[in-house]
Amino acid sequence: MNNKPIAKQPIKAFPLLFKAAYPIMLGILIMALATCHRDGKPADPVQSAGEAVILAETELDELSGLAGSTINSRVLWGINDSGNASRLFAFDKHTGADLGNVEVSGVVNVDWEDMASFVLDGQHWLLIADIGDNDAVRQLVHLWLVPEPLADAQGRYAGSVRPAADIAYRYPLGARDAESAGVDVTGREIIIISKRDPMPRIYTLPISTVSPAAVLEARFVGELTQLEQPDWLMRVRLGERAKWRSQPTAMDIQSLPDGRQRLVLLTHMQAYLFDKQPQQSWQAALQGEPGILPIPELRQPEALAFDQHLTSHYWLTSERLPTPLHKLPLPAPNTAGAR
Repeated sequence: MNNKPIAKQPIKAFPLLFKAAYPIMLGILIMALATCHRDGKPADPVQSAGEAVILAETELDELSGLAGSTINSRVLWGINDSGNASRLFAFDKHTGADLGNVEVSGVVNVDWEDMASFVLDGQHWLLIADIGDNDAVRQLVHLWLVPEPLADAQGRYAGSVRPAADIAYRYPLGARDAESAGVDVTGREIIIISKRDPMPRIYTLPISTVSPAAVLEARFVGELTQLEQPDWLMRVRLGERAKWRSQPTAMDIQSLPDGRQRLVLLTHMQAYLFDKQPQQSWQAALQGEPGILPIPELRQPEALAFDQHLTSHYWLTSERLPTPLHKLPLPAPNTAGAR
């Protein structure tokens, strides 16, 4: 009689079942975690989405820059990015209604990526930032200053406008891609934040309402280190595309009555709100702790703007049709630095 113990045969079914079920289990985990905030609580869709309308203008399918009119409190201006016509589009911020468009004559839209509106020395201006450079090959980029167009008697915009100034500039260490530009009227300077650097780089340029006699060199003032990077879950879900989620795609600057200023900066993940005190430099202000502004899920959030007539909210939109326009709340200025 053979008394040797019978060797146990390996159970092959469980590994096979686990291997088959693993993708499903991982997908369920990702979906569950994606619906939560960082603290594990479900996201509040009302708070994140705010109020939204759809823009009626179907030509705004690559909306890359947004600015509030400093003349008409109901108007927002928008631009398309590279390869599109050199046009300014006007629309009603409350309804999304198309209010016409204005051609920017004598200018080619190489890669328009942001815009700003401001009042300087009593004149109403729009800044068009032709600063996109995906492959970092442009030796010169341009900031175009145009007088803000006026509406006709019916409240519509048409015709053309010619730039009053071409601020051509280069970067000190070679070409850079950027999509974020804002105007500090108090300091009479333009702030540029780069996009594809590991840490976004902050540059300043003097603002001029006439074309400078020579090409300018942007002044490097520091790096932006506070932007949140994609976590492991986002990297698993999006792969190589995850790195784009933390790159700046738009910004705007707002001056408050008490002399303080606020800068809002957009990424595909969220927006950041920085406070600047009257005697503070932008370098110091952008090293401070920003407020975090949740944003709704959008296909490609590339443009935002403060409201030029209110401090209670800002406007956010996205590329691709149908083009949404979201009205999102802002914290009161005295709590903007809270996180």
